[in-house]
Amino acid sequence: MSTPRPGDSVSASPPAASGGSGASAPVAGQAMRFAVVGTLSTGLHFVIFSLLDLWWDNAQLANISALVLSTVANTAANRSWTFGVTGREGVARHQLQGFALFFITWAATAGGLAVLHLIRPNAGTLLNLGALTIATGVSMVLRFLAMRYWVFKAA
Repeated sequence: MSTPRPGDSVSASPPAASGGSGASAPVAGQAMRFAVVGTLSTGLHFVIFSLLDLWWDNAQLANISALVLSTVANTAANRSWTFGVTGREGVARHQLQGFALFFITWAATAGGLAVLHLIRPNAGTLLNLGALTIATGVSMVLRFLAMRYWVFKAA
């Protein structure tokens, strides 16, 4: 370990266990953290969806409302924990990019619900959640790649 020279940037905290942030960090650690955040966000989405679906009896409206709420939490958690981005700089941009990615998840889940309701027009909450589970799994892969190589690339 070398001694810092005048003008060198010195960090008071140890380097991140992931070895870096953004696209420069090891993909396996990020993917695992992303999966944890995604699982928790999906749980939040499903709880909100279930409550709204029972209350409104409109699966599409319940889905988009639950997705909007869970997207904010998902982006914030992935920003700090998965990709190691701290501080206030870029928060608004990252949330806007997270909402751009929101459309991937919304398209997948809305499409899954639409297909289900073509097959089973009176599908209940459990079947709706099954369709959402499959669609969310597909969208998670696309969201991870987009967050890693676009949203938090320079982080």
